[in-house]
Amino acid sequence: MSIILPNQATPNFDPKRMGGEPPIGQSMQVDLPQFVQMMTAQTFEMFTKAKVKVKIKKMNEDAIIPKYGSTKAGLCDLYAIEDKIVPAGTTAVIGTGIACEPPEGFMLKIRSRSGLASKGIITVGGEIDEDYRGEIKVILLNTSGTDFTIAKGDRIAQMELRRYQQIDFNEVKNLSDTTRGNGGLGSTGK
Repeated sequence: MSIILPNQATPNFDPKRMGGEPPIGQSMQVDLPQFVQMMTAQTFEMFTKAKVKVKIKKMNEDAIIPKYGSTKAGLCDLYAIEDKIVPAGTTAVIGTGIACEPPEGFMLKIRSRSGLASKGIITVGGEIDEDYRGEIKVILLNTSGTDFTIAKGDRIAQMELRRYQQIDFNEVKNLSDTTRGNGGLGSTGK
């Protein structure tokens, strides 16, 4: 297979892996599987190591900017801006004092913290759409048998950045047949 390399050097391009110095701007014979593997690895590295900029605004001077718990953490911690009791068997909405503006094509997802979940305190819902500009609030559900106290500054949830695509619905009269059909709620086994 022949490809035309651009008139500029490709970052991290290793010509030795392709059998010699590439003639920039000219046609070059390449081993397609090797080329795809190399480009896939470089693309994966580029997208996994690059941080995505998200604008953040403190809505309260005491708000804490989300922080990652370690250098390899995939989710950042959200902090309570207020003291609140979450009564047993109920929910409570807790403010974080921050608002965010994810870049186009991204949204934020609020997730439970494992430490709180192990105590029966879980996050309910929590999708932050790309165009939402209000304060991020966390809904906590207390599944334990006792009231749970949240103090201002406590880590109450985690947040992740996630790509999204909207659905383009195509209404039809029939859907294709499958072996599973309309079997749901445990129909595929335990």
